[in-house]
Amino acid sequence: MAVVVITGVLAAVGTTMFRQHILESRTIETTSMIRSIAAAQERFRAENLMYLDVSGGNLSSYYPSAEVGATKRDWTNADHADFNRWRLLAPTVPGPVQFGYSCIAGGPGVVDADPGLQVDLTGVWPDRFQMPWYVIQAVGDVDEDGHSTYFVGASFTSQIFSGGGVEVSDDD
Repeated sequence: MAVVVITGVLAAVGTTMFRQHILESRTIETTSMIRSIAAAQERFRAENLMYLDVSGGNLSSYYPSAEVGATKRDWTNADHADFNRWRLLAPTVPGPVQFGYSCIAGGPGVVDADPGLQVDLTGVWPDRFQMPWYVIQAVGDVDEDGHSTYFVGASFTSQIFSGGGVEVSDDD
């Protein structure tokens, strides 16, 4: 009887640890992709003196797909309306991705403080942009519970935020 109980406890702990590992790996994909898109934006700006508005000003136009779930999708989606702009930006993508990504950009000046962000950036969103800027948003279902999880990165902060403004990472 004791062996059965101990085996059950070990199985429960192992399952919990495995599930946590899966969640962390999905978060790592997202933060890695946001950093890759940010680096691609910086390369684009170095050549063109501006960032590329890849998603046509719409943070809910996710590439390669807006469908969220456990299925990974190939980054190259020639049928997507934003395909040519993503190809022009050319972020480094190691393989199929589970999240959908959008990226808007603009020049100096006053910008709508709510361009479709799904994460609260109160405190870091500038009232007025003094330089060109970009915002990257990712959507996916990290824990496969049917609810979307959002991540946001931007040119005006080194942090990546998730659901409700919880900081995920910081380069400082």
